[in-house]
Amino acid sequence: MGKRKKAHNKKVATRNAKLLNKRKCSFNPDLTQALGIHLEEGKRLEPWEHLVQNLNILSSNADISSHGCVNRTKDGKVYNGYYVKTEEGKYKIFMNPTGFSSFIYRGEHKDYEHFKPSMQRALHEGETDKIQMARNFIAALQKSPIYTYFKQPVKWGDESLTFDIDAQAIAQHYGFVSDYLDLTRDEDVAKFFAYTYFDKKTNEYKLVEDFKHYSPTLYKANIMDIYNKYGCEPIGFQPFLRPINQWALAVNLGENYKDIKNLFKPRKLTDTKEAKTIYEKFKCGKLLFPKELITDFIDKSSPEFLDTIEWDAGYVEFLLKWLINNITWRQTGVPLHTFA
Repeated sequence: MGKRKKAHNKKVATRNAKLLNKRKCSFNPDLTQALGIHLEEGKRLEPWEHLVQNLNILSSNADISSHGCVNRTKDGKVYNGYYVKTEEGKYKIFMNPTGFSSFIYRGEHKDYEHFKPSMQRALHEGETDKIQMARNFIAALQKSPIYTYFKQPVKWGDESLTFDIDAQAIAQHYGFVSDYLDLTRDEDVAKFFAYTYFDKKTNEYKLVEDFKHYSPTLYKANIMDIYNKYGCEPIGFQPFLRPINQWALAVNLGENYKDIKNLFKPRKLTDTKEAKTIYEKFKCGKLLFPKELITDFIDKSSPEFLDTIEWDAGYVEFLLKWLINNITWRQTGVPLHTFA
């Protein structure tokens, strides 16, 4: 290749890199406008404690609540979740594939005595390095421009609320210790965790084949039983993919973990055909643990996390479009049978 052509190609590559970098940095719309929020003045976003009381149908899936509330748009599309007010000045996003079903789930490949949070295990075993690494990660996360962007105040009727991004929940979902107990609204997600174990050598989830060594167990509880005694937070949408794909909820247990298991009904899973079906459904775990911006950051920056997650406009644009297409809201003062 001649010198002129090499110089031209280099110039083109430099120009393309600049254009790509400009695109990565330029997309930064107002969050209220980007989400298309349009609550009426005088109305407010539905509180989480109000919505959770409507999750009272004793069925694995229910599109219509006991009050006649419908979990579909007027053209029949099923909602995948709701914006909810969680406390004064804050909102979260409840991921919900099962409508007004009252059930939440957890899966474990062995029937342990307690649902013991990973932070409590680390404290009891003196694993101070794991605790410090979680702190380092959370500190870096909270400095990231993506985190800051989604913390913008959003106008909900006559209130201005801030997205309550749950840094500890994000840490939990990306392998760091926390005081949270992971739960899910999706029974098949729970079954995946029951039918698999994590192989540290290959860094992959493997299918349980030895049912004598492992004891896959599905745990099911009524969300109101958990909410009333321990509180139960919607984790669902965070600005990263794992909690979204896992339809996540959580309970912040801390040291108060010894009795919560009594509220769950266990069921032993022994169907090897179902195990394989579940494993393949989630592409051996790749759909629940996708390769993404934050995993690249963790691989690069662990354990000190001295830098932070870079802004990626294309990724943020993808998240905003996903929210617009999948998440809705109800406002207080509107009859329960009406649509958002």
